[in-house]
Amino acid sequence: MAEDIYEKTSILFADDHAKNEYQKKLEQKTKKFLESTESENVTEALVKMIYGEDFGLPIRLLDTQAEARGETVLDLANAIEKIDSYNEFRGHKVAEAVRSLHREGYIMEAKFGREGSPVLYVNPPYWENQASNYVRKEGYSPRKFQDEEREKMYLAIGQALHETKPDELGIDQFGYVRAWWD
Repeated sequence: MAEDIYEKTSILFADDHAKNEYQKKLEQKTKKFLESTESENVTEALVKMIYGEDFGLPIRLLDTQAEARGETVLDLANAIEKIDSYNEFRGHKVAEAVRSLHREGYIMEAKFGREGSPVLYVNPPYWENQASNYVRKEGYSPRKFQDEEREKMYLAIGQALHETKPDELGIDQFGYVRAWWD
């Protein structure tokens, strides 16, 4: 699994003053990076780098995915929407499918990028608090989803992605629903 670069800073063994200085520099570099890619957030910047040719960037990454959990799933959907089309792939349709699945609580993690062509992986949650739309409730202990509930999630994910007309749709060896548009 990749490092979470969205909310967590790198490990820094130093006193509080050095940590604060490091944090300030990191925030400045992030701001410059987002400005240079004309992006609202890191997720959008990553998707723009993966699809660089669509955004006038001197880079494109043909075998890379940007990962999203929690509310960053919506950032990922917004970034997907910025990809106009690629053969049968339509960014707005895929983005709406991701938003719908997020609203239903059917996404624990989503990955979007390329395997040559556009690819999306969606993994349903095992526990209530793993859902991307989960809101913490004071005094409530999240429960584990039953097998039947997860099966329902897999079916809903498959149906939503089927409507986006991928060339390949199935469950990979890690339990992700994979949609790929050639």
